[in-house]
Amino acid sequence: MISRRSLALTLAMAVLSGPALAATGGRSALKMLDPDNDGTVDLAEAKKAAADLFAKLDPDHDGTLDVRELRGRLTAKELKMADPDHDGTLTLDEYLAVVEQRFSRPPIPTMTERWMRRS
Repeated sequence: MISRRSLALTLAMAVLSGPALAATGGRSALKMLDPDNDGTVDLAEAKKAAADLFAKLDPDHDGTLDVRELRGRLTAKELKMADPDHDGTLTLDEYLAVVEQRFSRPPIPTMTERWMRRS
């Protein structure tokens, strides 16, 4: 069974990786992100998938992603926060820091969970 955290992470990775991963559907996306097939995605698996995506998004192979190469995967505010040297690009390490930050966020509660808390 897929845990709530795994599903939330799969959806977050689909947003980061864009239409290609999102088009595969939740189960296929989880399989792509979960090479050990334990039904969950850990931080190392998420970073591996993100590093693979980074390489695909960097067609000029300069080791950085600019706004054009990121293709809307980060908002302007997120890019600014993730770019400590303020050069308008993200290195692989800076990009993986965004992935780790998103991975560490608590999952968003479902409508049912929010309703049950009020009861």
